[in-house]
Amino acid sequence: MNGLSLLYSHLLLWQYFGTASAFHFNGELMMENWQKEYKKLEEKYYPITWEINHGEIEIRCKNGKLLPLNHKIYGIEESFIQDQIKDYDYYSGEICCI
Repeated sequence: MNGLSLLYSHLLLWQYFGTASAFHFNGELMMENWQKEYKKLEEKYYPITWEINHGEIEIRCKNGKLLPLNHKIYGIEESFIQDQIKDYDYYSGEICCI
């Protein structure tokens, strides 16, 4: 891929996705580190279920195991779950992906 084609690819990505961080290199789509990390988390834990128990959010991964409160998934999903409670009065649910 010549320099002009690479620049054009970056411009298209910027236009459609707001970023040029994912780019073509030798024909492969490269992902940023956070995208790779989220993909690994999804493969390992999702779909997750959540519920409010004694005023606390409890999150269980796809095998039913309760995740500890300091788990990274809590940080990722906490605001979404709070919105579900505030906006829709949902006190349990399932989240299929990040």
